[in-house]
Amino acid sequence: MYAKCGHIELALRFFDSMTNRNVVSWNALITGFSQHGYERAALELFGQMQKEGIQPDDYTFSGVLVSCSRLGLVEQGCQYFRVMSAEYGLKPKSEHYACMVDLFGRAGKLYEAMEFINIMPFEPDQLIWEALLASCKIHGNIELVKFVAKKIMQMRPEDPSPYITLSTMYASMSMWDRKASVQAIMKDGGMQKEPGRSWIEGQDLPEDTIYTLRVGGA
Repeated sequence: MYAKCGHIELALRFFDSMTNRNVVSWNALITGFSQHGYERAALELFGQMQKEGIQPDDYTFSGVLVSCSRLGLVEQGCQYFRVMSAEYGLKPKSEHYACMVDLFGRAGKLYEAMEFINIMPFEPDQLIWEALLASCKIHGNIELVKFVAKKIMQMRPEDPSPYITLSTMYASMSMWDRKASVQAIMKDGGMQKEPGRSWIEGQDLPEDTIYTLRVGGA
């Protein structure tokens, strides 16, 4: 609870006070560290977990791989991915492959990410293509954006996100005709971008009162 809420120090205090800690306890803290910007602490905690002989599970490696991705530790992430099956006999799931695609993509290794997808033992799902699409957008690779966006469109033609990414990329390159073409397809398909939202919880307000601020998004 404390880790998910971002109260990492309190989460760590409770963790340290426990007399018996199983894999669930370790996972809760590793994931909490990873989610709230303490990726190096998450990896250090995983090392401590290994030293204490606690058997990690697939959820543990999700937190570890996400931490490596955000830190740009490509080689270390690849090593953990290999260790997962070689040492612990855990079969990687779709989310682990998505983490690896994100790991390569964030580091700018977009074609390595594509090669990784091509050797996967199963067909990539939307989660994996979305991980690559986000990285292609960050690194401005319009050709891969078009390719990956098309894959997602084929899987979920009603999903506006790939169209929006493609439209944004065209706009960033001043390709206004193509941007207009994508927007026309969205309009014909009845798709529109959901407005962004922010949540603010007022401390001086009743406990169950939450304000929603709508941030305009065109």
